[in-house]
Amino acid sequence: MHNIKIAIAVAMLVASPALAQPSGQTPETILKVNGLSPPRVDHLGVRASALHWGMTAAEVARIMGTPSGVDSYTSEDVNVRVLDFSDELIPTKVTIVNETVSGVALDVARIDDRALPSFQSSDVVRNEPRHRPEGAVGDQR
Repeated sequence: MHNIKIAIAVAMLVASPALAQPSGQTPETILKVNGLSPPRVDHLGVRASALHWGMTAAEVARIMGTPSGVDSYTSEDVNVRVLDFSDELIPTKVTIVNETVSGVALDVARIDDRALPSFQSSDVVRNEPRHRPEGAVGDQR
């Protein structure tokens, strides 16, 4: 029985290339016919890649330049600055706590809050019936 199993396994290995059906089209032909392009990844040179945790604020300024915005928070013993570099290829925020880098955030999705519509309660259209039977659900009388 063991020899039969070995014989079947060997036969399958030998027959596999013979049973494979060759394609009439090369990958290049398929791409030309369907108008598809192969997958690829674009790499961007981002200055924030040179930043690291614990770096001084002066080094950040030397690498990144002048931020487009700065938010500051201070207390008795903590000074926090969030530098906004929204003009970069990938918008970047650098958090500096007590003059050292504590965080770097890249907005790879490039979501711009200013481009989103603002909604207010007056913008909501209510679809309520004009007359409700007395005692109906939602009756506010």
